[in-house]
Amino acid sequence: MGHKRQNEDIGHPPDGSSKRVKNERHEGRLPTKAAAHGHGREDQSATRSQQVERLKDLENDKRRLSDAHQAVLAELRETHSTCEKQQQEISFLREKLRESSALLDIRNQELKVAKTFLSKEDPLSTSDIVQSVRDLNSEIMQIATHLADNLVLVRKHPAGNVPEGPCNPIFTALIWPRRPWDEVDEGSLELALQGFLVIWVSLIVNAWGFGEASGWCDQMYSKVRETEEPTVASNWRALTRRTLFNMDLSRSDLPSQIVNGAIEQLAFLLSSCGAGGFPENAHNIHKHAAGKLASLFVAARKLNKVVGENVVSGDLVVTLISGRCPFDADYMEAPYARGGAKPGQGYVICTTDLGLCERKGTKAEKILLKPKVTLDGF
Repeated sequence: MGHKRQNEDIGHPPDGSSKRVKNERHEGRLPTKAAAHGHGREDQSATRSQQVERLKDLENDKRRLSDAHQAVLAELRETHSTCEKQQQEISFLREKLRESSALLDIRNQELKVAKTFLSKEDPLSTSDIVQSVRDLNSEIMQIATHLADNLVLVRKHPAGNVPEGPCNPIFTALIWPRRPWDEVDEGSLELALQGFLVIWVSLIVNAWGFGEASGWCDQMYSKVRETEEPTVASNWRALTRRTLFNMDLSRSDLPSQIVNGAIEQLAFLLSSCGAGGFPENAHNIHKHAAGKLASLFVAARKLNKVVGENVVSGDLVVTLISGRCPFDADYMEAPYARGGAKPGQGYVICTTDLGLCERKGTKAEKILLKPKVTLDGF
């Protein structure tokens, strides 16, 4: 009985308790199984609805981002197309700029040429050019003095007649021995050297070029001066000289050849007059004066450029007096003449200082600087 009772207590609640649970369920205070299952379905449905709404939102965001992406791509394509068009425009403008620059260079060059032919003003004043001639004369005298002091000329029997040329009367009168035993007088040597250098420099200053054009250019220019206006003629001269010298001086060795030619000519003139031998004369002149003669050539070429290419208002001509001309005080000076030179008295041996005269159209020459000469019997 005891065990049966215990089992009843464990397996089955008392009657009062069972009735109480049924009453509570009947009254709704405790959920039934059907009610709990219904609440679960509602929760799942709400979650699914939220997920659907979330998916819709994401789809909408995706569409918006896709639309924005396509808009950016379209904008990039439009920008790229615009850049290509602008690059083409830049290339076109660059080509136009290059063409315009080339055309501007051509027009500037044409204007420069036109100014050359239309200009009536000279870049240097006449007084400046006269001073340049004086400076050149001073340089000639210094070189002649230096050579006369340093050349040792052993008197020899003259090698023969002095070669033909403008220096012939100079060296015949000053260097040729009057007696076989006469030594070379230093004063006579200096005058002869000075006369030689004056002739050499005048040829450079008045040259149209260093080729063979000077002769026919002088003749042609005389015709041009007769038929054209002074300004046109002067500009023709300037352009022609500039062109010829540019052609000749394209050879870098030409100046040294001209200087060496002068040294050889001077050495030969001295040896022809019995003043030393040719090899030693050439060696000594080159040793003592090659550099000075090169500087003299540069100064003479500079003056050539001034009077031949820069002066367009007229003609400026460097002048000298030929040997054996009678003395004329209106055109020359003789500072070394004993007792003073008088017109018609004495003959010119050589020119020691270059002069300068001005020509304008058909007007008479105007002497700006008289050349200085040495007379016979000085």
